[in-house]
Amino acid sequence: MEVNPQKKILFIITQSEFGGAQRFLSTLIPHLDAERYDVLVATGSTGDAHFTDHLNNLKIPNTTLKHLVRNPRPWHDVKAIFEIKRLIQNFRPDTLFLLSTKAGFLGSFTGFNGKILYRIGGWAFNDPQNWLRRNLIIAAERFAARWKDVIIVNNRHDFLQAQQFHIRPRNKVVLIHNGLDIANLKLYPREEARTKLGLPLDAFVVGTIARDYPTKGLRYLPRHPEGYRQIVLSNVKYASRYLKAFDVYVSPSVKEGFSWAILEAMATGIPVIATRVGAAPEMIEDGVNGILVEPKNTDQLATSILTLIQNERLRQEFAIQAHQTVLKKFDLAKMVQEIESLLLVS
Repeated sequence: MEVNPQKKILFIITQSEFGGAQRFLSTLIPHLDAERYDVLVATGSTGDAHFTDHLNNLKIPNTTLKHLVRNPRPWHDVKAIFEIKRLIQNFRPDTLFLLSTKAGFLGSFTGFNGKILYRIGGWAFNDPQNWLRRNLIIAAERFAARWKDVIIVNNRHDFLQAQQFHIRPRNKVVLIHNGLDIANLKLYPREEARTKLGLPLDAFVVGTIARDYPTKGLRYLPRHPEGYRQIVLSNVKYASRYLKAFDVYVSPSVKEGFSWAILEAMATGIPVIATRVGAAPEMIEDGVNGILVEPKNTDQLATSILTLIQNERLRQEFAIQAHQTVLKKFDLAKMVQEIESLLLVS
C-alpha cells in the first residue's frame, strides 16, 4: 500500500517570549499527527526565550532567526528575509505558516512557491497608535495579503475588519476560534497557588495575567481597591497555573484577538470581567456567564468587581456557565481539526 509522504510545515513567529501566538503553536503542534507532519518552528530573536525553552521541553524542533525582530529595523528586516529564504531552501517545506504581524509581512516576500498560511491573533493596526501609523499598517497588510493563500483570524471582529479594509489573500480569510482541552489543564490547587504568590488564604483576590503592553489596558485597573487584593501576573512562567488563586479574573484590554487567559479562567470556573474587545463578546454573554464592560473605563471595572464581591451566588452562576461555554464552543479538537483542514489541502 502506498504511504503518503509527510507534509513539511515551517512555522515562523516573531518573538521568543510566551504570548498568544506562541500559546497557539505550543497547543497545536503536539496534537498534530507526527506520522503525517514534519514541523520546524523558527522564532525571532526578540523576547525572553521562554517560548523556545518550552518548545525544547516539548521536543519540538526549532531554530532562531537572529535578524527577525519585533520593531521595524530596515537593515535587519532585509537580512531576516534572506534568513528565511535560506531556511526554506534547507528545510524544503510544503507549507509556510506565518504567525504575528512582522513574520507575516517578511515571510510574504521570500518568493516561497508553496502554500502560505498567515494566522493573526489581533490586527496590529488596532493597537493604540497615531492615525498615520495605523493606516500604514493597514496598507501593508493589504499589500502583503496578495502573496498569502489563507489568512486565519480568531475572532469575528478581525474577520469583519479584513473585509472592511480589503485585506484579501489568494484564497480566503477564515475564522478559527482558540480551543482548550479542559481535562488536561495544569493548575496549582488554590492554597498552593496563593502560597507561591505570597497571598493570604482568606483574602478576596482579583487577578489578571498580562504583559505590561499598552494594549493590555493595565492602566485602567482600579488603582486603590478596597476590600480585596489586586494582582497582575506579568512575565511569570506558566502563569495560568496560578489561576485558582483568583476569586475573580479581570481582563482590562483595549485590544485583543482571542484571549487564552480569559478562556482558561472560564474553563477553571473563575468568574470573568472583560472589556468588550476582540473575541470577548463571542466568549462572554454579559450577565449570563460573565460581565462585559467598555474598554478604557475604570469606573465600570470597579463597579463590576464590587458587584461580584458582594454576590457569591452570581459568582457561582457565572463560573458554572463559563465552564460549560468552553466545553460546548471552544474545544481543542475542533480547533486542531479546522487547522488541519487547511494544512491538508494541496
